[in-house]
Amino acid sequence: MRSPFNFVVAATIASTSLAAPSAAQEPDHSAHRPALILGSVNFRNSGNRAAQAPLQRGVAWLHNFKYTEAADAFREAQQADQSLAVAYWLEALTYSHVLWRTENLARSRQTLARLGSVPEARLAKAKTARERAFGAAVEAFYVEGSLAARTRAYADSLIAHAASDTTDLEAAAFASHGALMAWNSATASDRPRLATAARSLALRVFNANPQHPGAAHYLTHVADMDPRAAVDLLPFARAYDKIAPDADHALHMPSHVYLPLGLWHDVSLANERAWAASRAEVKRDNASQALLSWHSLEWLQYAYLEEGRWDAARAIIDSARSALAGVEISAGNADARFAVNVLAFTYGMETGDWSAWPASASDIPAALTIPTPSVRAFGMTMANAYQASIAAIFSGKDRAPARDAARRFREIADTIPPDAQRTNLKRVADQIDALIAGADGDRSREIAMLKALALPDAASASTPPIYIPSNELLGDALLKSNQPVEAAAAYRAALVARPNRSRALLGLARSLSAAGDRAGADDAYDRLAKNWQRADSRVRQLLRTGGSR
Repeated sequence: MRSPFNFVVAATIASTSLAAPSAAQEPDHSAHRPALILGSVNFRNSGNRAAQAPLQRGVAWLHNFKYTEAADAFREAQQADQSLAVAYWLEALTYSHVLWRTENLARSRQTLARLGSVPEARLAKAKTARERAFGAAVEAFYVEGSLAARTRAYADSLIAHAASDTTDLEAAAFASHGALMAWNSATASDRPRLATAARSLALRVFNANPQHPGAAHYLTHVADMDPRAAVDLLPFARAYDKIAPDADHALHMPSHVYLPLGLWHDVSLANERAWAASRAEVKRDNASQALLSWHSLEWLQYAYLEEGRWDAARAIIDSARSALAGVEISAGNADARFAVNVLAFTYGMETGDWSAWPASASDIPAALTIPTPSVRAFGMTMANAYQASIAAIFSGKDRAPARDAARRFREIADTIPPDAQRTNLKRVADQIDALIAGADGDRSREIAMLKALALPDAASASTPPIYIPSNELLGDALLKSNQPVEAAAAYRAALVARPNRSRALLGLARSLSAAGDRAGADDAYDRLAKNWQRADSRVRQLLRTGGSR
């Protein structure tokens, strides 16, 4: 029997003020929606009875990062109670996908303008002190200014609000998410404070309500800030796997904890479910195939590759190409635009087989002119040009385009402010130049350049690599240069940053074998065999054979 605070429509339906919460009410089934399980929330508010079901449903969708569904629900709440100011503030947040590096500020501000022309007028419509505090935080987020300043103001306002009333779980949940958003663009000195706030606030909510989708969700995102925390976050990932089975993103998110632990089959299972849920959603809504969760499909393929299921991983490339054939893709949908390329690159990176790389994607000058309307689109466009360069180098084709790409990356880096993107572009250019040197036969220069790049990088270990890890490339180059001891050290460093990666384990096993360390090689092969329990027969043949990939 369900508790009163976990209705199948995903939300606690309550009409409350800050001072005197009322009893929970039954969910509104008047719209004859199919029952959805999205977790348990209780956003206390002053709205009328008719507004409660859509508002709570919207909050649950929002915590699960299902933004379109959340916006629809909040507009439904507004229609039910036009005086409910929080429904407008909540809708505004649905257009800000900061953790995905996209936001539509114009749409958010248009939503706020429907509530009132200026912040003061909008805040005057809040009926309780709690609603006014929440609204003030949202208003601070949408003032003019940099993203760093806006997210910091939003997070700090919500953190203070959550501290003033520790019984308000929704205040704590939104504050945790705000801290995650602010962390992404915060200074190095401010990041520890925000990371602590994000984790402790989400934990407060989870301890009080283990079915809260935001609590478990935001705890899994802690792994993105510090992948080394993944082992402590595993219980929350396991919980989120079950909290919101009707939200494809919720089914995917535990992967951010499973992946840095090298739990490849768990990553596979999570993203098989997420991809299936995404396909069901698109079919249900009669939506474009471009709106499928390509992110989940890419993670699924990566997990298959780590498990040695190369044939299934190759088939995914063909499935994506077929699904997107003739589909119109908007400029802002970089995930769909580059889906086939990302899948083909990842397959080549892990297997050494670059035959799946689309010939049409190798025009690097054209790749660098693709529109980039968001930070996410910019990053994915640069990654696509890098991947085209790598495909050209490793497939033995003309390396001139890769040289041009490295030059252009440096030029682009010089046009943007000093930040992670700028640093990354220059590192990418250096890696391309190193690989070109190796392809040209200058192995010593390749090794020297890769040594300069091969820094420990645990910060990205909660996501699949979109660039080949430099330590692995260094290990490859050292092994080819008959320096197996040094190669083994490079592969070990790669495994510190990204535990249990099959490519690095295979390189380590081969290096130790070449160095005469039979016991060490056996241990590495045994670890790889555990990854490859479900591997294709041709992949399992690589165990202990010393054969090339």
